[in-house]
Amino acid sequence: MSFNSNMVWIMFAFGVALASTIVFATVFISILERRREIATMRTLGEGKHGIAEMITIENLILGFAGIIIGIPLGYMIAVYCFSLLADRYAVLQSGYLPRTYLLAIGVVILAMIISQIPAIRNVNRLDLARMINEHIM
Repeated sequence: MSFNSNMVWIMFAFGVALASTIVFATVFISILERRREIATMRTLGEGKHGIAEMITIENLILGFAGIIIGIPLGYMIAVYCFSLLADRYAVLQSGYLPRTYLLAIGVVILAMIISQIPAIRNVNRLDLARMINEHIM
């Protein structure tokens, strides 16, 4: 049982790493595609804090939508996988504690917030004059 518990934590760590990588890539690409829009907003007087807040709120909305879809879907897949392992002598049932779901939600939100930090730093370092000149030409 100890080996099984350790394997679950190792798989959890790989899942967190994968989720962080996917969220980081998605957020960073989204920011890169919107550099001109963000530069224009900053030129018109929007502060760095306001831009960071806007990006964070957008990402959290998308994250909560993914959580709302992902948790029931993940549960259904787990039940299906356990039903495949069942035979006439042993019946495996999936049983998850509420803290498991809370841990998953917390890790996803934490991964989202941490992975957007490099993108926000990139936005804060934009050369506004160059971005506006590229937009005009």
